[in-house]
Order: sequence, then C-alpha cells, then structure tokens
Amino acid sequence: MKFVKYTLTFLILISSCIFLLSSDNFYIDLIQSFTFHALLGYLFITIVLLVMRWKYVAVSGIIVCFLLSIHLLPHIGSPTFTQHQISGNRIKVAHFNVLGSNRHFKDIIDNSMALNADLLSFQEVDKEWALELMDGLESEYPYFAISEHEVHGVAIFSKYPVENLATYHWTGEPTLTGDILFENQRVHFVATHTLSPRSPQRYEKRNQHLSKIAEYVNHIEGPILAIGDFNAVPWSQHIVKIKQNTDLKDSRKSITSTYPSNYSLGLPIDYIFHSDELSCISFEALEAKGSDHKGVLGEYAFNSETDMLVGMN
Repeated sequence: MKFVKYTLTFLILISSCIFLLSSDNFYIDLIQSFTFHALLGYLFITIVLLVMRWKYVAVSGIIVCFLLSIHLLPHIGSPTFTQHQISGNRIKVAHFNVLGSNRHFKDIIDNSMALNADLLSFQEVDKEWALELMDGLESEYPYFAISEHEVHGVAIFSKYPVENLATYHWTGEPTLTGDILFENQRVHFVATHTLSPRSPQRYEKRNQHLSKIAEYVNHIEGPILAIGDFNAVPWSQHIVKIKQNTDLKDSRKSITSTYPSNYSLGLPIDYIFHSDELSCISFEALEAKGSDHKGVLGEYAFNSETDMLVGMN
C-alpha cells in the first residue's frame, strides 16, 4: 500500500508540471489550455483522498491546487469598478463570433440590437452574413465596415462616426482597424480573428498573428480596444506576451468561457482588450444562437485624465 501511495503522490506532483512550465511546444500549449479544468480535476482527486484518509497523499494534491490557483489567478480576473469609483464618458462594446455556417441571422441581430452597445463586432462573416447584418443594423448603426473572407470575415457596426479605416491581412486573416469618434473622444479599435491552432502549422500562424497585434498596438496612441476571437486562453504565454508588451488589459473579471458555447466550463478565447486610458466596469458572456462561441459584452469608462489629454480638437 505504501508503494501505491508513493506512486500516486509522485504522479500528482509530476503531472502538474506540464501545466506550470512555460513551453512553446504545440502539444504542451494545447494541454495547458485546459489548466483550469485540470485544477478542478486535482481538487476532486484531493477531496477523494481526504475522504479515504490518505492524508499524506492528499497533501500533494493540496500543493498542486495551490500552485495552479496562483498560476491562473493573475490571468482570469481584474477589478470591477463601481459607479462611484469611475468618472467620465462610457462606451459599451459587444463582440460575436457568429459561425459562418450559422443561419440564425435574426436572432443574432435582434440580440445585438437589444444590448444597446455603441460598437458591435462580428467575426466569421461571409457574404450572406454581411448582407443580413447591413440590412438589420444599418438603421441604428449607420457607420460600419466589413472585411470579407471566405471563412473569417470581420465586420464592425458603430453608432458613432468611424475614421481612418484600414484592413490588414496578418497571416492571411483579415483585420479591421479604425477610429471611433465617440462623443468628445477618439477610440482606436482592432478587430481580428486568428486561426484556431488545430495543427503545428496553424499554431505557428496563430502565434505570428498575435505578435502582429502587439506590434500594431504599440504604434497607436490614445485609447485602444482590441476585439476578437484570439484562439488562445488568457494564461497562454502568447496572450501574456501581448499584455506585457503592450500594457493592454483583459476585460475578464473571471473565467468567462466562450467556447464551445454549450459548455459553461469551456475555454475563454474571445476577448475585448483595453488600454490604460479606459477602465472596464463590467464584462460578461452572451448567448449567440446557432454559434459555437458565446459573445462577450464589455462596458468601459474613460479615465478622467483621458478626458483632458485625448479629447478631440
């Protein structure tokens, strides 16, 4: 029995290393996407060990749960500010990966309209989706841009004027950028969709795309919103690098999983990043009928310093 306990202790400790060690290997990175799920698994094992009174073995489980929690915590939560802590104008942004093959046009459009967001972002927009979105949203969102793509088309719809629109094709995937003239503010946005890392080749392209986002953002001054399906979890070293290299902040207040849409404990891979000039007041996942992704909705306040420094002339 001692041999079994020693072996189990060793397996618990050594298996956790795959989730804690930094690696740029495709397969390890894929496994590390499920670090939060692994934490829940280790927690369950630890509880079972305690019930069995294998206390010394359970200690290894407690250690691993603690280490994984410390590893995840900085990447899945940020403060939520109350109305009394925030001053200045507010902007509301919603994002949907609609799934190109999805034909629940009316449901997605009606849900988007009901949010009363200032800026709407849509991805996996094909020609039919583009026509439906224009027809359904143009009355309330007269300022829009669509970058067509066979699979990963990108569209933005704004209640406010949009200037300096540009389209980039990083690793072959379309990206829309521009400035929203929001009341007395100018907010730059980047709306993009990376490849899903289903193979080592696609993994490399996704990572190159994420690097391009960081490189682009570093040349922009003033408030920025980076929106999209980035196909990487918040604790991925590639997302961490974006935050470290650009000072962008993830809007998440918790895990807020978005893929697959029919699982409450899925992967958090859809984002609204914001720069220091903005504070995220709230962030939540949204149902998106027919899509394999949940949408996300964020509300942002301009910091008082931003009102003075980057107000439009």
